[in-house]
Amino acid sequence: GGPPGWGARGIEDMGFLLDATPLEWDESLEVIRYVREHGIAQFIHLYNRIKDIEGDRLLWGDEVEYAIFKLDAERGTVKLSLRGAEILAGLQEGERSVPVGQQCNW
Repeated sequence: GGPPGWGARGIEDMGFLLDATPLEWDESLEVIRYVREHGIAQFIHLYNRIKDIEGDRLLWGDEVEYAIFKLDAERGTVKLSLRGAEILAGLQEGERSVPVGQQCNW
């Protein structure tokens, strides 16, 4: 299950989200520790399941989600990069040299 009160919001066992209402910030504070702990546990489980996959092909309609972060090892911090638009433009530019029919939609 989830933290107290989540059942009323449509969350079922951290699985497929059927229907839910976003939490207000003050409401989220009640469950944020649970979300962090279980989110990390889910990530580690998923990572361990797929970390050795190599050469997996992306098929038509497959999607890849990503985020760009900056790691400061000295300070022990991670920050979200705001260079997404710039990087996307570079990826799109690179696709212009790929033969027609083999491009990606970034």
